[in-house]
Amino acid sequence: MRLAVVGVHGSGKSTLFRAFTGASAPAPGGAPGAAPLAVVKVRDPRLERLRDMYSPRKYTPAAVEVIDLPGLPGPGEPPSDRRSEFLAAARESDGLVLVVRAFEEPSYPYAEAKPDPVREAAHLVGELSFADLDISMKRLEKLRAAGRKSGVKEQERKEAEALERIVGVLEGGGYVKDAALSHEEEKILRGFRFLTAKPWVLCVSLGEGGDPGLAEAVPGVFQSRTALAGKVEAEVAELEEADRAAFLAEMGVARPAAEVLLEAAFRGLGMITFFTVGEDEVRAWTLPGGSSAVEGAGCIHSDLARGFIRAEVVAAADLLEHGSMAAVKKAGRQRLEGKEYVVKDGDVMNIRFSV
Repeated sequence: MRLAVVGVHGSGKSTLFRAFTGASAPAPGGAPGAAPLAVVKVRDPRLERLRDMYSPRKYTPAAVEVIDLPGLPGPGEPPSDRRSEFLAAARESDGLVLVVRAFEEPSYPYAEAKPDPVREAAHLVGELSFADLDISMKRLEKLRAAGRKSGVKEQERKEAEALERIVGVLEGGGYVKDAALSHEEEKILRGFRFLTAKPWVLCVSLGEGGDPGLAEAVPGVFQSRTALAGKVEAEVAELEEADRAAFLAEMGVARPAAEVLLEAAFRGLGMITFFTVGEDEVRAWTLPGGSSAVEGAGCIHSDLARGFIRAEVVAAADLLEHGSMAAVKKAGRQRLEGKEYVVKDGDVMNIRFSV
């Protein structure tokens, strides 16, 4: 799963990115000048308890890639002709974290010194919508031009019809997610990776002592919301792990930014976590909610999906309560499920397969 952090210049976006990613090392292979990217391991108390139960040779939490995009011009600033370039990496993400400012910083040359998170959020959403509109209209013009020269092919006709509907929705103030695309149309347009079709997480960047309730006061279609004091959280991220709990308690912060934002992102993206356990490895896997057992098997390895027979399923809560897989089986809490079984958050699965 990849998240892109989006915000205007001076919004506290990069500070929150550092707080979010903590001491995680940048992902290898980044091009010079590319947006910073880090891999964040997802802390899950259930997985930690399963690790303690099995003492495996390998322990693998779920991981999320987080990319910090270049800042966009803010409300009242001239628009950038590099908008599409700035947002290109966002198209490759699974969800967007939209950061808006709710703190004052006299030393920064803001066009408007007083923060206005409501206006800033509307501005960001407008930038995303304009980027989708721009790419849709450019493609539509090419399809129309090609049609005038050599006639319209059936696939191109379907694409043009879907894009015309999307343009109408965007020009009317809606988003691509409102366009009611059919499954076939979604498949045809998959390569566009529309920004307004992705899940959005709103993050209000607070000053020290700021009001977390501001996140709920910002109107908009956000799948989840949170508010964090970026500078405080960045200081926490720089501490040794043993010192963090005491510092958080002193500052009145319940949990580190990474945990809060990841929880908001998972909720916003509709993701779930399932586990595989054993002496070799205890591991967490992430799936979109509503995924089937065979899709979960494919997440582990394509051979497991191809040769899927049954899934042995136990709730992590039951396994932790009974203390061993043998005790769970004896209590009748293990189930055999088929391909269409919908994986639940917290399932422990063992896939029976044959290839």
